Amino acid sequence: MSSSDRDNIINQPWPEADLEYLGRCPLCGSAQRTLLYEGLRDRVFFCAPGSWTLHRCGGCKSAYLDPRPIPESMGRAYEQYFTHQNEDQHAPASFLKRIKQLVKNGYLNRKWETSLSPASPMLSMLLPKSIKAFIDEGIMRHLPRPSGGRALLDVGCGDGQFLALASSAGWRVTGFDPDPKAVHHARSRGLDVQLGGFETLQQASDCFDAITVSHVIEHVYDPKELMANCYRLLKPGGYFWIETPNINSYGHSEFKGDWRGLEPPRHLQLVSWELLQVLLDEAGFNHVAPAAWRPLNWIVNGASKAIQFYEDPGRMKLTYFDLIKNQFVELRNRVDHTRREFITLHATK
Repeated sequence: MSSSDRDNIINQPWPEADLEYLGRCPLCGSAQRTLLYEGLRDRVFFCAPGSWTLHRCGGCKSAYLDPRPIPESMGRAYEQYFTHQNEDQHAPASFLKRIKQLVKNGYLNRKWETSLSPASPMLSMLLPKSIKAFIDEGIMRHLPRPSGGRALLDVGCGDGQFLALASSAGWRVTGFDPDPKAVHHARSRGLDVQLGGFETLQQASDCFDAITVSHVIEHVYDPKELMANCYRLLKPGGYFWIETPNINSYGHSEFKGDWRGLEPPRHLQLVSWELLQVLLDEAGFNHVAPAAWRPLNWIVNGASKAIQFYEDPGRMKLTYFDLIKNQFVELRNRVDHTRREFITLHATK
């Protein structure tokens, strides 16, 4: 898509009839707020028209869009979303990509007992701790080892990449997603994925040993309802994992309106570590704790810098100076989890 075509899409207004005006925070109900940004546009996937305003709540300190698209119209914001970009499994991979695949699959097979190929367990032993942490938390979500056909639910599972890995590791997997194209891709992998939301499991309760929610809460219209449903579906003692962009991150403080985590209008609200912990506590979850550090600053900030220069954020724009600076930021992130790019929490029921 040419830059003129992209501009033509995102500079069009979102239809007024398809907007809803809140006037108060959707998380805590407070009407106190300050203007954070206005004139935000979709410079991530360049498919959503409209100019968007983000407010900072004076009560819970979340950030939220107001006005925002009504649910019935939100589909147009996902026309070019990443879950639609199903890779051609038969396309030849570059030499570097094949090596990366060998090493990653070798590590997954060795630690998580998956059955991925091609794989090189020997090469995977050379991986540094930071990359192992990235795989353990970012890819496998630190799942417990399954036994006896334990059941896993992935909320907003997209095209099923994570479910396929969890299934290979021995989990009995289920997922749902509101996006028909993503569900089609997931089902093409042979996965049990339903089209829709929690209504697909309306009559169920206490039936999953683990539930994961990866970058979903920022997309939903009622985050508290999401938490309540996850608690209802999780078995007592079950494992819960959630991740979402952190409005208080170092990256946001540096890039502001160009920060990759904003992603209007798909991201309806963004929370802090403290607020997400409160939401989990209110839903009834126990033993809420932050996940171990993993290196994310260079990825998010590389995408943010590309957005800053009005380029494709999928092609990270980083200089050698940026890479050096990110090393110092990651040192701080190890110590202060409240400023990391993503909020990642574990909990139990």
